[in-house]
Amino acid sequence: MFIVHFFYGGLLKSLSIMYSPWQATFNVNNAEVAVIFSALATSMQCGAFTSKFLQSYGQKVLFLASVISFIGAITAYLANTLTTLSVGIAILGFSLGIFRSKEEKKNSEPDSICEIFSFSVILYCIAMLLNFSGKTAQFPFFVPYAESIGLSGYEPAMVVLLINVVDIFARPIGGQIASLKFVQKRGGSILPIIFFILMAVMNALALITISDYLSYCIWAAIYGIIYAIPVPTTMSCICEFTHVKNMNNVLSINAMVAIGGMFSFPILNGMLIDHFGDFRVTFVIAGACLFLSSMALILARLFNKRTLES
Repeated sequence: MFIVHFFYGGLLKSLSIMYSPWQATFNVNNAEVAVIFSALATSMQCGAFTSKFLQSYGQKVLFLASVISFIGAITAYLANTLTTLSVGIAILGFSLGIFRSKEEKKNSEPDSICEIFSFSVILYCIAMLLNFSGKTAQFPFFVPYAESIGLSGYEPAMVVLLINVVDIFARPIGGQIASLKFVQKRGGSILPIIFFILMAVMNALALITISDYLSYCIWAAIYGIIYAIPVPTTMSCICEFTHVKNMNNVLSINAMVAIGGMFSFPILNGMLIDHFGDFRVTFVIAGACLFLSSMALILARLFNKRTLES
């Protein structure tokens, strides 16, 4: 499973390395090549959602996912058009999403949909939609931005590597921070709120601080840490707004809603880059989405507190 998580977590960000070669090979603009990344992000989410309905089949599902993964990889390898490559990458992403499934134990019957989706839960779903959309829109353009400021050779790849490496070590630290009594007393959403705001600040700082290889590496290392720390609590904090028995239903519906943002935002980002001719647009889009995501979580906390008090 480590290998699966290794590919799942790293592929979306690392695939940015292939951005320029694909753009040159297929002679397409930024919005068109971003379709590949949109297809990957969306298919991964769809695979994870589909896996919830396949858990009763056990190991057969994993074998099927292996076959699907092989088909996707071969399709992408043999692709000679942008559409075929997108399809191959999407098939591969779908299989990785299935691999990530975990067995869910139902302790009690969840509430009805109308009872589950209070205003606080709806705000939580909006926050997650903005969060996933902003981050997914940014991933394809890490390397192209590096190339646009003069980085070449191994340098753009090293920037992405830094983000991925610090991500691996920072996530367990995030889990330890989330387990502190100080944090738990203030609710599971406090950590995502703080670090979503910090990610928004980092995207704003990118506009004025990144100018060469060293500054980009420093930014990438810090951003990777801030990106990873709230991951352990981003999903589990839903229990702050609804009973734990409703968690799977909320996350399933949230996943379906997030698919729209994860598909459209990379393409939208590419269109804006084509329009303005500046890859720094990606930091503006990501920063705005992450800031609005934190505001939605703050509102969710306030409305939930009011509901509990009344």
